[in-house]
Amino acid sequence: MLAKPIAERARRPHEATGFPARGRACDDRAMGLLTEDEIAAALGQLAGWERAGNSITRSIKLGDFRDALIYVGAVAHLAQAANHHPDIAISWNQVTLTLSTHSAGGLTEADFALARQISALP
Repeated sequence: MLAKPIAERARRPHEATGFPARGRACDDRAMGLLTEDEIAAALGQLAGWERAGNSITRSIKLGDFRDALIYVGAVAHLAQAANHHPDIAISWNQVTLTLSTHSAGGLTEADFALARQISALP
C-alpha cells in the first residue's frame, strides 16, 4: 500500500518536500546567455566558484556527512525558492555544486544569482 502515496508525491513534488508550490521564479528560456566577459566578471566576484565548460562549480568540505546533508538542505531551500536547481554530489563530507541553465545552453544571470546566495550561506 506504500506505492500509492509515493505515486501521489511524484505528481505533486512540492507537497512531498514541504516546499510551497511556486510559479516560475525565473524563466530560464527568457534569460540570455552571458558573454565571456560577463562570466569572467561574475566569477571574479564569487570566491570558490570555478568555470567548468558551460557551468560553474564549487566544492566545499564540511565537518562530516551530517554537516554535508544540512548544507545541501540549505542549498535546496535557496534553489527551490529561485526555481533554479544545481546538480549536487555528496561524498561523505564534501559537497560539489554545479550550476548551469540547461534550457538556455549555458550560463545565465540565474546561475550567478543562485551562486551568490549559496556563497552567503554560513
